[in-house]
Formats: sequence, structure tokens, C-alpha cells
Amino acid sequence: MLTRSGVRGWKVRPSELDGKPDFTFPDVRVAVFVDGAFWHGAPGFSRFPKSRVDYWKPKIEGNRQRDREITKRLRGKGWAVMRFWDYELRDNPRDVIAKIRKKVQQRSSAYK
Repeated sequence: MLTRSGVRGWKVRPSELDGKPDFTFPDVRVAVFVDGAFWHGAPGFSRFPKSRVDYWKPKIEGNRQRDREITKRLRGKGWAVMRFWDYELRDNPRDVIAKIRKKVQQRSSAYK
């Protein structure tokens, strides 16, 4: 979608960066995560398991806590962090791409 939309300068899942973002724009220091609603505990997500709640609740809360820590760590290193839910990308890909494009352009102007 990024390529079709003319958005350039990104890398897929760079392993050297905290949290392994789904996409980064290294030249302007933008990290993009697409978080799964189930695994990352989207507010109001209605498909929470009814069995093994004692396992799933701490598991998902741990993922949410890790996401907050990674976001804070990356921002502390000068990265702009964008997080989208998987359903946002599925339901409104144009909106997601527009937000990414805007952030990359803003950061690009700041780096000139």
C-alpha cells in the first residue's frame, strides 16, 4: 500500500530497532507499528477468550505494557512513533497511509 501510494524511504521490520516496528522511515526517524487488536488489547475488543482468562489477561496486559515501554524508549531516542490497530489498516487503509505520509512529510521538513 505504501508503494502504491507513492510513499518512499521505508524499511520493513528492521531488527536493530527496539520493538521491531513493522515499518520505519530511518531518514526522518518515524517508526510505524500495526498492532493486532487481540494480541495488543484494543479497547473494546469483543473477542476476548472466555477460557483460560487467568492466562490471557496477564499475557495481553504484558503486551500492552511492553508497547508503552517501547514507544517511550523510541521517543526518547528521537523517533516519532505511530501505532495503528490492524482493523484500522483493514477498514481505512487510505486514512492510515495519509497519516503516515503527513508525519513523514512533517519530519522531513524538520530535518532539512
